[in-house]
Amino acid sequence: LGLSVKWAACNVGASKPEDYGGYFQWAGAEDVTNPSINLGFHNCPYHTGSEYMAGWTKYIPSDKPSYWSDLGAPDNKIVLDPEDDAVHVKLGGKWRMPTDAEWNELRKTCIWKWTTVNGKNGYLVVSGKNGNSIFLPAAGCRHSGNLSYAGSRGYYWSSSLMADDPSGAWCEFFISDDVAKGNCNRFCGLSVRPVTE
Repeated sequence: LGLSVKWAACNVGASKPEDYGGYFQWAGAEDVTNPSINLGFHNCPYHTGSEYMAGWTKYIPSDKPSYWSDLGAPDNKIVLDPEDDAVHVKLGGKWRMPTDAEWNELRKTCIWKWTTVNGKNGYLVVSGKNGNSIFLPAAGCRHSGNLSYAGSRGYYWSSSLMADDPSGAWCEFFISDDVAKGNCNRFCGLSVRPVTE
């Protein structure tokens, strides 16, 4: 696409651009697509399973220790480590999850066209620099035991923690007539699109 990173043609777990691929929790390398997996704080990576707003053991900004309980010392980590990055764990090499800034670049420098590819709705993202494109299917998201909004909404993780509220991380969110920066609880299962240098 001629941008600061190269974007993969498919989601992690997909063999074709229109395939949804897997769903992953933030900082989790395991695919949580299976509907029998009931997603929540009780099985969220780096959370003790205690009630909301307490129990984080990693990715804790320095100004949040009392807010997030004394179970984890502040580590000032706001971007995923390679061992917690589903892309890097699955693909290795220099492959990784995009940062929030890289999603912002994709959103602002490309033309986004809502379309259907082989029966799957999503966005054709066309580079304003070289005319190349990728397709991002609207794969929906997983929360609790449900898959919601498949075919009508897309949710894609970034590797960037939402530092003001570290129970969540930044994501790319879209519907048929809007594309925007969003945030989701770390325990939700979202799509992941790889990038590399």
